[in-house]
Amino acid sequence: MKVKKYRLRLEKSLIDIFLPVLGWIFLCFITFGLAIPFFLFYMVKIVINNTVIEHYNTLD
Repeated sequence: MKVKKYRLRLEKSLIDIFLPVLGWIFLCFITFGLAIPFFLFYMVKIVINNTVIEHYNTLD
């Protein structure tokens, strides 16, 4: 019997995410934490826009 399974995969690598996160952390320190809500929205947007649903079949 074939069972359809799905998994989520992030298309960005950690290096692609690391540099902007460092910039946001620096910005949060400069603005005394006022940039934290914008940083959170930025991270959610990056994750949602770069997530792919992969379909694969398994045999049980």
